[in-house]
Amino acid sequence: MQKTLSSIQYCFIPPRAISVVLLGLAIFLCFTSWASAATLRWDANSESDLAGYILYYKTGVSGAPYDGSGLTQGNSGVQLPVENLLNPLEPEFTLSGFEPGQTYYFTVTAYDRAGNESGYSNEEKYDSPATGSFYSINATCSLNGSIAPSGVSVVSPGTAMEFQISPDPGFYVEDVTVDGVSVGPVSSYSFTNIDADHAIHARFASIPTMTIISTSAPNGTISPSGEVEATRGSNKTYTMSPNPGHHIVDILVDGVSVGVVGTYTFENITNPHSIHAVFGIDTFSVTSSFEGTGSISPSGTVALTRGSDQTYIMTADAGHHIADVLVDGAAVGAVSTYTFNNIAEPHAIHAVFAVDTFIVNAGAEGGGSISPSGAMELAHGGNQTYTIAADAGHHIVDVLVDGISVGAAGSYVLENITGPHTIHAVFAVNMFAVAAGSEGSGSISPSGSLQLEFGSTQTYTIAADTGHHIADVLVDGISVGAVGTYTFESIAVSHTIHAVFGIDTFSVTSSAEAGGTITPFGLQEVNYGSNQTYTITADAGHHIADVMVDGVSVGAVGSYTVRNITEPRTIHAMFAVDTFTVAASSEGSGTITPPGTLEPEFGSNQTYTITADTGHHVADVRVDGASVGAAGSYTFERISGSHTIHAVFAVDTFTISAGSEGNGTISPSGFVEVPYGSSQVFTISPDQGYTVDAVRVDGVPIGDAATYTFTDVTGDHQIHAQFVMEPRAPIADAGPDQTVNERTHVQLNASNSIDFDDGIERFRWEQVGGVPVEISSNGPNAPEAAFTAPDVGEDGESLVFRVTVTDYSGKTGTDECIVNVSLVNMPPLADAGETQTVAEGSLVALDGSESHDPDDGVSSYFWSQIEGVPVTLSNPNIENPTFLAPDVLSESVSLKFRLEVSDTGGLISRDVCTVNVSWENDPPQADAGEDLIVTGGMVVLDGSGSMDRDDGIAQYRWKQLTGPPVVLSDTTAAAPGFTAPVVEEDHTISFMLTVMDSAGLQDSDTCQVLISGSVPAPQETYEIIIDFTNKTGAWKKLGHSAEFDIGDSGQRIRVTSWGKDADIGNAEPMDVTVTNKKGLGVADGKAQSSIGTGGNKYTEWLIFELPDPGWNFRSIELANVQLERKIAGDIKKLGPVKIALYNPAPVAVVAGANSGVNTTIEIDPAYILENGNVVELMDYESSGNPGLLIGSSLWTVDGYAAPQPGFFVIGITVAKNP
Repeated sequence: MQKTLSSIQYCFIPPRAISVVLLGLAIFLCFTSWASAATLRWDANSESDLAGYILYYKTGVSGAPYDGSGLTQGNSGVQLPVENLLNPLEPEFTLSGFEPGQTYYFTVTAYDRAGNESGYSNEEKYDSPATGSFYSINATCSLNGSIAPSGVSVVSPGTAMEFQISPDPGFYVEDVTVDGVSVGPVSSYSFTNIDADHAIHARFASIPTMTIISTSAPNGTISPSGEVEATRGSNKTYTMSPNPGHHIVDILVDGVSVGVVGTYTFENITNPHSIHAVFGIDTFSVTSSFEGTGSISPSGTVALTRGSDQTYIMTADAGHHIADVLVDGAAVGAVSTYTFNNIAEPHAIHAVFAVDTFIVNAGAEGGGSISPSGAMELAHGGNQTYTIAADAGHHIVDVLVDGISVGAAGSYVLENITGPHTIHAVFAVNMFAVAAGSEGSGSISPSGSLQLEFGSTQTYTIAADTGHHIADVLVDGISVGAVGTYTFESIAVSHTIHAVFGIDTFSVTSSAEAGGTITPFGLQEVNYGSNQTYTITADAGHHIADVMVDGVSVGAVGSYTVRNITEPRTIHAMFAVDTFTVAASSEGSGTITPPGTLEPEFGSNQTYTITADTGHHVADVRVDGASVGAAGSYTFERISGSHTIHAVFAVDTFTISAGSEGNGTISPSGFVEVPYGSSQVFTISPDQGYTVDAVRVDGVPIGDAATYTFTDVTGDHQIHAQFVMEPRAPIADAGPDQTVNERTHVQLNASNSIDFDDGIERFRWEQVGGVPVEISSNGPNAPEAAFTAPDVGEDGESLVFRVTVTDYSGKTGTDECIVNVSLVNMPPLADAGETQTVAEGSLVALDGSESHDPDDGVSSYFWSQIEGVPVTLSNPNIENPTFLAPDVLSESVSLKFRLEVSDTGGLISRDVCTVNVSWENDPPQADAGEDLIVTGGMVVLDGSGSMDRDDGIAQYRWKQLTGPPVVLSDTTAAAPGFTAPVVEEDHTISFMLTVMDSAGLQDSDTCQVLISGSVPAPQETYEIIIDFTNKTGAWKKLGHSAEFDIGDSGQRIRVTSWGKDADIGNAEPMDVTVTNKKGLGVADGKAQSSIGTGGNKYTEWLIFELPDPGWNFRSIELANVQLERKIAGDIKKLGPVKIALYNPAPVAVVAGANSGVNTTIEIDPAYILENGNVVELMDYESSGNPGLLIGSSLWTVDGYAAPQPGFFVIGITVAKNP
């Protein structure tokens, strides 16, 4: 949708009011000089999908962006839906809260239901009065009601004002907003103590009717029943009545229980509802209880129907037994089961349980006792503690409980006694340990640990190895001296003895004279036979003169090792002073003082002075070959070696810094070194398409000179050149070619035109071909124009329109589009061929052979060059003209050619191709992205796949070729967006993307966007048949559940079966597959469900659960299904069965339970059909008499007479959600 807003015109309406009128969409602005409020009125937009308007404002200076804030109605961009306007045919809106003395600017846009927004209207200015002594209240409302008073009311500060809101018949107040904030659907509203401008708006809506669906289970009625329509806000009462002999079980309102009520009233109805009544047959209660430790099943109170039977099972807990059973207060003995037959009145049953007792025997052997001892009688589950004590000089060896050791425990507790036990304690005499050990070179005998009796004696001998001695003996950790023997007497506790041995040592003495050191120094104690190493180090400026060991010279060595020491030894070091030289030299114009070679003493200092001649400078000073910089003096301090010093001198130079900004160069550039008194010339050169803007020397502008010379240079300088782009003409885009029927309204749109410099100032449309038509425009600033297609003959007519765009510098650009007007004839499709890259001077062939016409064929071709260096075509009226590629410089050029083809009916189509004439540069590759299929909303084109292998993509340019005109968010972006229009039928929009690299080479690519119509897709229905049959052999173990695919979608159905409540292990597992039906693409197969052989009665039920979300079912129906039971080859019919389930939730679960003679499965009352039917089961069994049970939410299957394996055959139909 392309909305059009035209310019504002002024008119004066006294007193104290200004009007502003838009042509097509007009704003009328009125305000007072004494009230801070302004009302805008504008002409209504006539398009059918108009959704509303957006009001923008700002302060400060004129023009976008419109980012104002602070008004009562909100920040700029106030959205005004059509339904909120008082009169959509004459739209208006009042703003308030203007800041006194401020200038405001306004503009309006329109938007449609798809979210497309028009461009800005022209701008209107409003000067808010500097002061004010009154306030305004603007009252508005939507259609179908009124607000009184309405319009703008002027009030004095501090006063109050009330407004009445009244809906028309059949309507109600939907909402009231005050200053943009909802206050709810009130019928009146009062402003009190008014101290600011306000706005109040009322919105009305038609009173809807709501549907209430009432249903009931069998054995009762609900009144009224079925579907009832109730008006919004009304009340509706329902009455529930059970049949004789029945009662109300529950009432469900919207699926939620409200209890057992006879009537229910829906009050203030604002939403649809449902109500369902459930009835049940009257029952009698049987209450079971017990005392003691045990259980009775079933327990509590059970409601049973008349004539039924009920069996109770009494079970004593472990360690207990049944003492008695009382039925209706009378004892029936210690029975484990009891059955009430043919129940016709309430009953009570009570079980009494008692605890069991057991014998425990306790005894002991050896020196000790256990308490209590002997035999004891203890109750089941009780505890008993035993204490075990050893006699003096003895200890507990072990405690045995029921013949099993529990360790040498001093006490033991028998817990939770559940049978007879024995406990026995064993004792023995005490023993003591003596442990002997040693460290070092020697031995102790005996060694290790000995076990010795109380009161005994033990002697130990300690002996050191050769070259060692006894250092100490420790008894129980305490030293007894370096003794050779030790005796433990009258042993009464455990002991330890430990011998420590040490090695013999000798002394080595070291010394040194002045001028150095020896390490280690002085007297050293060393072990016998070991070595000792010494390090001899001379001080700075000294050297080792000699080393004497035991008075004998071993030379001037830096280290010496005294080996295999077996007696005292000596070592002595002697040192002497060093001497050095320093040599001074120079090169270039200058001197170093003192010159030549000196011989300073160690540790002395020597200073040198370096002096450059006039016009020169010290370039460098090198000490020992390493630079120390351009120093004027240098001092060798604390000389400790020979040195050299060398001075280097050089002539003085100055630096000129040359740089540039923008697209151009300065030569030479960077930092240029210039000798004193010389000259330097700089050349300033702009790139192609650019010019010199300014040249600055030492920060001072000198104009736009092409060269500049520094003469007689005596100091540093700077030169800087700045370049700017030469102004470029705008690029016009007349929009895509169109094909329309005669007498239709045609929209032209040049909104995608661009200017890369100062923007587009104005647009001008003109017709340059075809039958003349009258063009209407919204003014020179509007890119849109429109006309009505003329009547044409069977051959149709092609109209050619040109748009000229002018930027603010006066440069212009033009583009043309074709509107083919035809009754039935389809226009041709021009194809100018792919982008080519050719070498200069080569013969180039254009290719229009792919051009075609879908009906009456192409009748003529016409080629023209529209861009680039002019060339001559061999024949512009053939499919494949040729030309000679022009010579180019190092900069590549692109040539563009337009192919215009006409069909027999005179309709025209155009296409453009690019020929890149290049020397070295590779052209870019345009990629307009994949073709898209959308249904509306925001669409993003994707040209990000475009690439250039060398200098990169410098510019993107999108152009619409066909389809209804749309406005791109940015025609120069890689991925622009647009809002797809809402269409009833499929439409295809095509776009061309042209990319240009940094050298100006171009390439183009196209893409299409198919906009699907809004016709909904047909609903699909599938059928699934599941068979459950007997199968022999090895089945895959899946327990009582399995899964299987239901089609190519990969979704699955899970089948779960309830097993037998006792001895479930006898049931066979299931192997589940699906029979192929209606193209679901799955293999034929069967799902087996078998019945186990254990127990007297057995029934198995299957539960179906469909997955979420793709196959959530609405209903499952098992209709007219034959249930069969096979007993010894005899097939009995148990059907047909009809099961209909309605699923209001994502997943349906039907719970089942097995007990007693009958199998009962309870069905949730929520799972009913929409017509109110409940689950039904018809059992024909052997007698053929139907045992139909209707009128309850429970359904029952009689037990089978023989425990034979059987099978079910069930068909299920599943409808896929739309």
